[in-house]
Amino acid sequence: MFSGRHGKIYALFASLSICFSAVSPLPVKSCAHIIPEDPFVVLGSEFTAYCILNETCSSSYKQDARDIIWKIKNTKVPKQQYSVINSTVSSVTFNVTSLLDSFLTCNILAFEAFEQTLYGIYLKLGWPPDKPENVTCMVFNIEKLTCTWNPGRPTIQSTLFSLRTRWPHDENPFNCHANFSNSSCTIPAPNFQFYINTEIWVEAENVFGRAESDHLTLDPINIVKPNPPTILNLICTPELPNSIRIEWVPPLNSQVMPLKYLIRYRNSSTNEWSQVPPEDTLASKLSFTLQGLQPYTEYIISLCCMLSHGDGFWSDWSAEKSVVTNEALPVKGPDVWREILRADSDVSRRVRLKWKELERSEASGLVLGYNVTIKPKLTPSEETFKTNETHVDVTLTQDSYVVTVTAINGVGESPKSNLIIPSSTLKGLPPVKDMKALAKNNQLWVQWTPPSGSVKGYIVEWCVKSETVGCTIEWQKEPSTSQGCFLRGNIQERKLYAIKVYPLYKQGEGVALSTEAYLQQGTPIDDRTSDWRD
Repeated sequence: MFSGRHGKIYALFASLSICFSAVSPLPVKSCAHIIPEDPFVVLGSEFTAYCILNETCSSSYKQDARDIIWKIKNTKVPKQQYSVINSTVSSVTFNVTSLLDSFLTCNILAFEAFEQTLYGIYLKLGWPPDKPENVTCMVFNIEKLTCTWNPGRPTIQSTLFSLRTRWPHDENPFNCHANFSNSSCTIPAPNFQFYINTEIWVEAENVFGRAESDHLTLDPINIVKPNPPTILNLICTPELPNSIRIEWVPPLNSQVMPLKYLIRYRNSSTNEWSQVPPEDTLASKLSFTLQGLQPYTEYIISLCCMLSHGDGFWSDWSAEKSVVTNEALPVKGPDVWREILRADSDVSRRVRLKWKELERSEASGLVLGYNVTIKPKLTPSEETFKTNETHVDVTLTQDSYVVTVTAINGVGESPKSNLIIPSSTLKGLPPVKDMKALAKNNQLWVQWTPPSGSVKGYIVEWCVKSETVGCTIEWQKEPSTSQGCFLRGNIQERKLYAIKVYPLYKQGEGVALSTEAYLQQGTPIDDRTSDWRD
């Protein structure tokens, strides 16, 4: 807000002339006027107004200054504040406050019968401008110089701000004008020059007074904020599936005004940006290759820039552009498991082979299908087929089998995932120990102690236990180092879950240990063998 140099607020008075006719049927000229008619008054200080009666009217109607009544907003001013100067002049003195934003009138009790308004002035309040503070300037892409400032407290009345710039020995500074609400002003090129120290200041002026900011002296080249670069191309090549080449157009002539750049990028699945180290983009070039990215992943890219000498301001970030990196070979094979559906006879069994879809980061491309190979361990024959599904039902003998599954994308085939289906006559391998299930962080947590033998991993199975419908089995694979996991899936409250954990050995899976748990329960359930069987 603005403050006057002497802490004063001025009020501007607009005069209002009112005729006084008394009881005569004929109109007469104005019988009084108030001075000062157009003063500036300091808010909070004493102000004195004078009502001067016309001598002709005063003598004709037997009125003098003792009969004058002062009013503000039709409210009488206490007589203690009046002074009678002589028979025709009455004064009133009061402290000016915001309540005086209204008419001040002098009135008279005409013929001791009624009050008659003789004259009035309207008080308009306001402050002289404060000294403008915090003058800050910026050159936008060499096209315009804009300065902003803190204007101080509101002046109530109209205040003109002038931004002035002057070069050394220049007697005619360039002016730009703004009002109080804007608090900024822009000087277009070529009314400022680079590589020349320029004096800049702000003047504020209204009917109540004038103030001037401190003077700045600066070279406009040191306060440039360029426009953002424009990304021209994002190029991915099959030879470099983990990279993106960025090409852009600078906002300024880089031969005249060299620029440096910042590059940020992010995976479209996250809001967290990564940024290229500034030292990697110091060279004044118009392209850069991002490396070490994930294949077949959408990346969003944006740039900003500033003058290479380091003074000035970084531009805003450019408009974002996105591109999907090229495919690469899948980095791993699918997780594979089996479900024994039924035994058709003493010599055969119906088995469902199933595998998980790869995560996008694992698939490294669009998965087009799966190669499945089923090979008996004791014979050289094998069966291979391709499928687009994530499961297949097969009939196997009671012998041991090796199942291999690979995922295929547009580049090639994933590493092999193997599953041993042991012979139905194989003696059970050791189970895990101390298995428990409990609710934890609004999820269902399963934990166990590893068996004594060396394991390759674990399979965790679960399903909602029901007396009326069959159990739809869900499953997940855990690494050999795991001793617990949260069940991944739509785990619901108030549902009883039957849960199994299988250790995976080189020879096949071990005996499953089972338990049951509710998500809504927060206490562990003791180990016990359930009736859920293969």
